[in-house]
Amino acid sequence: MILQRLVELAHRENLVADPAFEKGSVTFLLELDAKGTFLGLQSLLSPKPKGKGLESRTMSIPFLGKRPGNIKPRFLCDESHYVLGHDLLNMRAAKGLQGKMPMEHQAWCDLVSEAEQSTHDAALTAILLFLDNPQEKTKAIEDLEARCKELQAEKNLPPTINLSFSLQGDGGTPVFHRPQVADWWRARSGGQVKQRAGVRCLIDPTKVAAEISQHPAIKKVPAGAASGCSLVSFNQSAFESFGFRKYENAPMSQETVDAYTRALNRLLDDRYPDPQNPSVYLPRRRINLSQDTAIVYWASQEEELLDLFAQVAEPDPSRVEALLSGPQVGKEISISEAEAARFYALVLSGAKARIIVRDWFETSVAAFARNIRDYFDDIAIVGVPRATLPLWRLLDATIPVLDGKPARDRLHPALSARLWQDILRGRPFAPVLLQTVVLRIRTEGAVRREQAALLRAYFNRLARRATTRGSPHHLPEVSYEMDENNKEPAYLLGRAFAVLEKLQKDAIPGINQTIADRFYGAASATPAVVLPTLIRKSKAHIAKASSGRYLDGILVRILASLDRFPPVLGLEEQGLFAIGYYHQRQALYTRKSDSGSASSQENPS
Repeated sequence: MILQRLVELAHRENLVADPAFEKGSVTFLLELDAKGTFLGLQSLLSPKPKGKGLESRTMSIPFLGKRPGNIKPRFLCDESHYVLGHDLLNMRAAKGLQGKMPMEHQAWCDLVSEAEQSTHDAALTAILLFLDNPQEKTKAIEDLEARCKELQAEKNLPPTINLSFSLQGDGGTPVFHRPQVADWWRARSGGQVKQRAGVRCLIDPTKVAAEISQHPAIKKVPAGAASGCSLVSFNQSAFESFGFRKYENAPMSQETVDAYTRALNRLLDDRYPDPQNPSVYLPRRRINLSQDTAIVYWASQEEELLDLFAQVAEPDPSRVEALLSGPQVGKEISISEAEAARFYALVLSGAKARIIVRDWFETSVAAFARNIRDYFDDIAIVGVPRATLPLWRLLDATIPVLDGKPARDRLHPALSARLWQDILRGRPFAPVLLQTVVLRIRTEGAVRREQAALLRAYFNRLARRATTRGSPHHLPEVSYEMDENNKEPAYLLGRAFAVLEKLQKDAIPGINQTIADRFYGAASATPAVVLPTLIRKSKAHIAKASSGRYLDGILVRILASLDRFPPVLGLEEQGLFAIGYYHQRQALYTRKSDSGSASSQENPS
């Protein structure tokens, strides 16, 4: 199922229009004349779109596939130890592989010679003349070393330097893009794979399976090998079964293998050039969930609604409001037309040279859009402009702040991926989220806006599922702002604690440590032990505070709805306590008193 959908994406976006070529980078072109004389370097480096530094130009280059530990040259475009037999960045020396360089260089030269003998192309002849001339090679190497030293001093040196050639008069076009040379490579690469007679492709039964020993590498997999990872691999007997050997365990055609690997590479790459227009990049379809996990997503047809998924990570308020406010203003983004379109999401992690599939999700684009809209509705809460909370800020609310920065290394390892999955599926958030947020609030003695938003979403999704399934759930949905009609004891106790804190702060201006700093954790877990004492002591604060009578009136009305102080509050009740506390603080710091005097304008959270 996953591979079928990836193959469909590859064909729809024309990623496999030319299987002999793939997306890659070229750093320098060595310009030669027809006699093989080195004329100079043409730099293809350009500034990165974000951040500092330079990057190599991305273009269509001859397809290589994997070469882990093997001597396998890329046609007319490769690193310096293949092209020139020279370790330009000392990478081979660092790995103790200098001894392989003569064989690597010879294999590269042999491939160029094979192409020249078949095509008699002038550019290929010039390259062979250059390679046979030690003086010209030395000039090129010296120029490359000088340029790399400059880039290193400027801290602009790319991690990999790929070299190719251009012929004088070709306007800087790489030799592998010359029509005759490109056609030769297509013919050669297409004839290298043997087919298995009588064996059909698992993904497309209309095609014959090929004897493919190794599938192409998939790059930029989080926590994966830099050289690339495999989604399908049988390199050990432990991965084989029923007597089948290697590729026989998952027979596929060469076209299928090329298609699914290119589709995954396209989804994992934030800047993948459009095959029809290389100067334009295809829309980004990747979101990093953590350092070792990413989610890629796409649809059975290109949909504007897909952009909403990225809004969860970095919301654009105007874009999200178009979805959220549509039903009220008559401008709802039409999702009826998207009922037939399918939405797909794949969660991946790297494990050295292999890919771990952590989750696969499929639904209609319309259902996906409704789930995203429900998510933004759920996290909206007073004090936070709607659709302005990116998910990373919500996740930061579950971890401690050390030296003014969130300690992201303490993020629960599965929390980020699970939260994304719950958002996609429109299901209740995992109980671990409630536990993590409540414990963080108790430790800090304060409720951050993001924490209140997460708690509201948790309770509302739980209540909504209970209503849909007709199952008992005693906790109601939580309102956007303070709800005078909410008579849940835990919610009322949180409101009361907020009023007591405000009384203390008004009575003792500039106090260093409030009751929230000292007693929030105990009050939210064992209110019967803490709150009666705090209420008795508040009598002195009522007399001193200018807003004492007003706040005392609020406190009396809250307590009148309570039959008793519960001895213990469970985890869910502590979450409601936190929301009640947050709601009441927002109300106290933004409303005016009954007597007309404005309450304090300090930031409530």
